[in-house]
Amino acid sequence: MSRHGIIFIAAEPWDGSVWRRRHHVAWSLAREHRVLFIEPPVERLSKPASVKHQGRNLYSISVKKWFPDRFFRNKINISWINAELVRSELKKIAKEMEIKSPLLWIYFCAQQYDYFNLFNEKLIISDWHDMFTANFGWTSDEYERNNFVREKKIIKSADVIFGVSEKICEHLKEKHRKVYFMPHGVNNEIFDTKREADSSIEALKNIKGPKIGYLGAIQYKIDFELLSYVAWKCKDWNIVLAGRKAINNDVDNSAFKKLLEHDNAIYLGEIAKEQIPNFLKTLDICTLPFKKVKWTQYFSPLKVLEYLASGKSIVAMDRGIDYEYSKYICVAKTADEFIRITESLLKQKEDRSVVEERKRIAKNNSWDQRVNQMMEIIEKELLINKQDVQ
Repeated sequence: MSRHGIIFIAAEPWDGSVWRRRHHVAWSLAREHRVLFIEPPVERLSKPASVKHQGRNLYSISVKKWFPDRFFRNKINISWINAELVRSELKKIAKEMEIKSPLLWIYFCAQQYDYFNLFNEKLIISDWHDMFTANFGWTSDEYERNNFVREKKIIKSADVIFGVSEKICEHLKEKHRKVYFMPHGVNNEIFDTKREADSSIEALKNIKGPKIGYLGAIQYKIDFELLSYVAWKCKDWNIVLAGRKAINNDVDNSAFKKLLEHDNAIYLGEIAKEQIPNFLKTLDICTLPFKKVKWTQYFSPLKVLEYLASGKSIVAMDRGIDYEYSKYICVAKTADEFIRITESLLKQKEDRSVVEERKRIAKNNSWDQRVNQMMEIIEKELLINKQDVQ
């Protein structure tokens, strides 16, 4: 496989966040390729933009918007000036790093500018981990219109598109002929390394009663009313949530606050990625308590493979479409059925062979394996392009 320079247009910063699909993909790519991870431009930057070496062959860069968008909003449109200044700076940085004719790897991000044809890229790859034109429960009409425009632009420019779910791929295949289904992977390294748990996770071990847990972003997709009902109905259970809080609407904020009013509801906040195995180890049952809305029918939960890597049983709410690895997920259609299934699993003695089978599924779906599959497709596309030129 050829080694490449890769310009990676990211959806959030490298530091200060639990790793998501884009972090895992960039890190795996950096085993063999030189990756420049371009974070979304920011309005405030205390120091001049500088390239940071993050390990392996991965470098990150955060660049500044020279003019504060909100100050000029609805007065004069100067966003194009910010865009041109950012593009100019990134082009200079890529040149200084001697990244020539790179792969341009794009993740959808409303805060990023367009960088097509900026780096003399030899191929444009787009990786879709969500359905960004779906209603997120809080978005404005203007936000959704802008997302439609950005989606159209990315799809038109991309040479190869990867989609995290079959449903997303169906949508993209209507608009592009080279769309490939590429599900999530899992970072098995953190499950293979023993680490001391932080104090908040250690404290869970002293809590009496079963722990029914959720790992992931705390946002619109979660059915907080369901979890409140479970907490009220099953007072000897503990409902434990860990993840970044990103609720953008009053209805869900209110429902989340009501959930935490229950004595047996615990919210740990966001935990470090290295602590994920320790957190899951404390749980008795892992859950996917999603609402049945358009958004949840498109995305694929990253945490499913992490749950499987822990070997734990999984209970989910019906979202109107099958989950990946559905053989290992018990799906409920109602809150009472969710309770009945969970109760039944708690009473059962765990079959060790089933636990090992779950772990084996995770082992066979690592991020390195997933990225190798992506690169095989990309290499074939590069070869086709080369033959077309000749």
